Amino acid sequence: MEQQFGLSTTRANFLVGVLNLPAVALGILLGGLVMKRYKLSMVSGAQLYFATSITAYLLTLLYFSTKCDNIPVAGLTVSYNGTQNISHSDEMLFSECNQGCSCAAGQWDPMCSDSGVTYVSPCLAGCRSSTRRGKNIVFDNCSCVHVSSPANSSRSVRPGQCPQTKECSRSFTSYMAISVLSSFIDSLGVTPGYMVIIRIIFLSLITCLSGCSYFFLIAVIFVLRRDAAKPEAQPENAAKEIELQSPSHPPKDHLNAAMEWEEGKGVEGPRPQGQSETAALAAEPEGKVA
Repeated sequence: MEQQFGLSTTRANFLVGVLNLPAVALGILLGGLVMKRYKLSMVSGAQLYFATSITAYLLTLLYFSTKCDNIPVAGLTVSYNGTQNISHSDEMLFSECNQGCSCAAGQWDPMCSDSGVTYVSPCLAGCRSSTRRGKNIVFDNCSCVHVSSPANSSRSVRPGQCPQTKECSRSFTSYMAISVLSSFIDSLGVTPGYMVIIRIIFLSLITCLSGCSYFFLIAVIFVLRRDAAKPEAQPENAAKEIELQSPSHPPKDHLNAAMEWEEGKGVEGPRPQGQSETAALAAEPEGKVA
């Protein structure tokens, strides 16, 4: 819109917001009402989405009939002398009028002259001074500006591209009508299309989530079993340490019982319960011979 019809960025965005966005919102709302009113199935919703998309695509082909002629740009479409230019290259942007200005060929800062020719930048227009007139800046003393009638024209340029002709304005009206209509038709199938996508994804997620739930359950059981096994391992280790630290010699109460039995007036009787032979021999008198 900016390059083809010569509109500014502000005006192009304003027209899109005022005309296209309400049409899109209305189309989405009507598409949802149609989906609910007729209770369209997945197949019918997909068919509606496909039909509206194809229709909107075919309407966009009409954009080729709403074209405007290229605006005259010095060094690109016309020469600095005002004649039509056939070849296009960066070298054509430079001329004798701007050779001493050290201009950048890749800078796009369009300037419009009174003759209707657009210049790529004020530097390439050969401007030597600038003045502020209200909110606008005007570049003066531009050596590359071609003046056909010095009495009615000046060597000054102002920011922005030169406006298009009246025929281009009518083409722009047709362009906006096609844009609004295609946006409205395309948005009619947005709600049915999203409903079909959501239903397909939901049916697929049932199988996917049911399978993933088993893996999650197994992981939880494994973690719980591992945590439950840790307290049981500690008593076993403690019991082993107690057994290793227990004394290997007989208990003192057994030795005392054995000594009392040997010194008990020579009366022989059964050994105390739990006394071993080693303990009994250790308790016998030194002079006694077996």
